[in-house]
Amino acid sequence: MLIGEDRRLARQLIAGKDAVRALERTATARHLDRVRRGDAASIETSALVLDILRDLKRINAHVAAVALPILDQVGELSESRLKVVGLPRLESRDV
Repeated sequence: MLIGEDRRLARQLIAGKDAVRALERTATARHLDRVRRGDAASIETSALVLDILRDLKRINAHVAAVALPILDQVGELSESRLKVVGLPRLESRDV
């Protein structure tokens, strides 16, 4: 029962990480659009806003990292989360 619950919560953490990442990208893009349009307040606070968004993304990544060992333990984690996009896959002897 406990492992099943842990697995469900771990999957929610990973899903939440993806959602926060999307929100961070949207917030960053909107902020940079305001800066490009010359919004004085956005220009004045740009470094602070970008730092906060970056830090929230990092905190979210650390929180979601708790889920990785749980998903690995139950066999629900892929060997590599790196997308293969036309590049040859490295063999263990190549690393």
